Amino acid sequence: MRQRGIAPLVLVAALTILQGCRLQVMVPDGGEVQSVGSGICPSQLTCVHEIDDATFSETFTAVPDIGWVFLRWSNGDDFLCPGDTNPVCVVTNVPLAGNPGAEAIIDSTRSYYLTPIFEELERPITDTVQMAGIAEFAQPDLFIELSWNEIRAVCPPWNNHECDGILNGWDMTGWTWADVVMISNVFNTYGVTPPLNPFPDGRAQNGSTWAPAFFSDSWREIVNVGGANPYREIQGWIRDEGGLFGHGGVGWMRDGDTPLFIDFAATNQSYTKTTATTFLGAWFHRPLPP
Repeated sequence: MRQRGIAPLVLVAALTILQGCRLQVMVPDGGEVQSVGSGICPSQLTCVHEIDDATFSETFTAVPDIGWVFLRWSNGDDFLCPGDTNPVCVVTNVPLAGNPGAEAIIDSTRSYYLTPIFEELERPITDTVQMAGIAEFAQPDLFIELSWNEIRAVCPPWNNHECDGILNGWDMTGWTWADVVMISNVFNTYGVTPPLNPFPDGRAQNGSTWAPAFFSDSWREIVNVGGANPYREIQGWIRDEGGLFGHGGVGWMRDGDTPLFIDFAATNQSYTKTTATTFLGAWFHRPLPP
């Protein structure tokens, strides 16, 4: 993070904020604003800070989502830190405490604003696994914290689930959201026994050869837990509907070999379509390069 002296920014913000009794933090898509005293203001929300005396002092930090970057604070009349590219904005009226004019200004109804500007990245996917005779796959962990619904919006059924847009900052041009048949085929390549059927299915086995083989072949686990019951696993959205209403399908491979976490290969798991979490990625493929 670029460092900057605080005093000049504090002074500017102090002179500005004392012209109003309310600070509105307006956050667009692409990130959130974190503050020391009042916590997080999420995207698509406006968080209002009432200023009722000359002791207001707060530090605001713009934090982009995965696949986004912070550009600057918004310009405009009555905006604080206008055009500043430092994601940290310190707002205080403490330096003007005791100013006779401050009391009248604080009693006014005028509002001032703080708004970050975020930009979505468009990065080509180069972190892949190539499987001879099948396809090239993007590493599933590139797509953590995306819901099934968010993926469907970029890779819709009316386009044969071919993607057109950005997911987590990745350019999805040329990629297709994998289905249960494709992921069953991938897992079976490593020797799942008996092979998974080309519909929602699952296998669990202690001491398998197929789970270690899968993770030895360049696939990167999303979860890796040590200790007395270690395991590593990938979970990723597939485009099929889940067995329950409002659920989306998941392809899941685990290398466990413990009583609590045995080896596991499945395409019959599901989560609610709005689930977005750090342990769940997604499966995408494209034709092998010539």
